[in-house]
Amino acid sequence: MTRLEALVKVIRSLAWPLTIILLVVVFRNELTTVLKGVTKLEFPGGSITVRLDEIQTSLPKPEPDQLQAFSSADLVKTSLIRSGGDPRIALARIWFALEQELFRPSELGLSPPIEASRTTSRRIDDLVEAKLLDAATAHNIREFLELANESTNTRQHYSEKELERALEVGARLITDVRRRIVTAELEHHFRHNILWHNAQRSKIRGEMLAAVAASAPVFEYDYDLYKEAINRFNHKEAARGAAGNFDPILMQPLTLGEFVQVLEFREQEIMRVLKEKRKPQKDWKRDNLEWKWPQEWGGIHWSGPVLRDEKPADLDLYKLRRALEKYRQRLKQ
Repeated sequence: MTRLEALVKVIRSLAWPLTIILLVVVFRNELTTVLKGVTKLEFPGGSITVRLDEIQTSLPKPEPDQLQAFSSADLVKTSLIRSGGDPRIALARIWFALEQELFRPSELGLSPPIEASRTTSRRIDDLVEAKLLDAATAHNIREFLELANESTNTRQHYSEKELERALEVGARLITDVRRRIVTAELEHHFRHNILWHNAQRSKIRGEMLAAVAASAPVFEYDYDLYKEAINRFNHKEAARGAAGNFDPILMQPLTLGEFVQVLEFREQEIMRVLKEKRKPQKDWKRDNLEWKWPQEWGGIHWSGPVLRDEKPADLDLYKLRRALEKYRQRLKQ
């Protein structure tokens, strides 16, 4: 008999005993009741003597608090956020998120144009030159990025207080940079997108409702950014009108109530299209994938796909619903 054959024979001989012991240990509570008093178990090829009461007595008993489910307070105490983790990890994440925001605008049609710069430092210079960042903000960004790089890569010593301050500043910088860039992106859309031209010139209020419904992801469902971009656009248009001696056509922003109405409509449309896309592709109807404007919005003579890219639909719905929750609460105040 070879060594391999001998090993296989040994494994086969131990398989049943090990299986029985495992079952007894796992289901000890149930078996204690059902098989109380059983001391011998037979199986193909042999038998084994088992004392269930002895096994149960010898097993370590769990502590009382291990038998209870975690409460919400327990989960808060044991959460990663409150566990005193390394702040350098959080700092690295904010560093990455801030650089993502800096590299957002690449084709805004600004003068001078913002190109895909090779370095973060050059990108900051581009944004300053395009008047999307002021000198003070640019200085703060550079200082934060330098500190984040030193603390995470070179492990240069910073006190916990300094790191906490850096985290706070980094989070504020992300918010500020995003606000500046998203507002510029939306203002760019006002000037170059036919949807907004229609909304600007049409006497039908539904044109503005439809433009917001179709373009809401551009300004991340943020009503305040939407209004800020319109105010900036109107201010520049008024200046152009004064310089050229003509009456500019200004945009009238939606009220907050109208904005919520538009987001609710967009949510319904996304859900309708996702339901349609669950069908086999051969059964898709192109018209059902496009906007179905409410009749009460008036005669809107354009349409298009509700979802231009189906992959981020879940993320889009998440952002939309967060915005709805926020602005519904604001309407109640």
